Amino acid sequence: MPSNQQPDVDQTKQFLANRMDGSQINFANPEYGLFNPHATFRQLSFINRWAGNIQYEYSVLQHSLLVAELIDEPHLKIYGLIHDVPEDGTGDVTGPFKGFLDMWCNGFVAMHEQRMFAALCNSIGIGAPGTAIQAKVHRADMIARATELRDVVANKKGITIQYEPAKQRIKPMRREELVMQALDLFHVYRELHFDKFGGTQNG
Repeated sequence: MPSNQQPDVDQTKQFLANRMDGSQINFANPEYGLFNPHATFRQLSFINRWAGNIQYEYSVLQHSLLVAELIDEPHLKIYGLIHDVPEDGTGDVTGPFKGFLDMWCNGFVAMHEQRMFAALCNSIGIGAPGTAIQAKVHRADMIARATELRDVVANKKGITIQYEPAKQRIKPMRREELVMQALDLFHVYRELHFDKFGGTQNG
């Protein structure tokens, strides 16, 4: 199966994941419906990064806030904040396992993540990012990963990646503080995006 094609799926079957706001994601045909930022960010605040191999509680939500902070252009920060929102249905699948699955499934995991992210962007009212913006989000994601290896991960082997970590160190944050910060920034970042591009941006 080519990596850019969706495999044949019986559309009558339901592959459902429950979300905190009471809605469900059907992986066979992902649609987000009306986006509920409070429920989504709260759910992400309960999902830890690095398969739990961390020195203190560090959630997908705190990671997402860091990625957004590391993107230079204010009108693109919304993509950093929401880039891992589809993990509210899958959990934080580790990079090595994603790579293993993609090797055996001809890139299916990466392709399906793109489909889910496009559905998410549509529910928020912004365009799915094109390759140039994806590259900027990926770079920020990798800098965040390097910073987490330094500050968060129980990294007994001293593993590093080919990105310099951020100068500012990561510190533990309370879940309620993370959720409120994410809610505030979500509205700020979305408005900055709309001010620059309107409701679409595919560059």
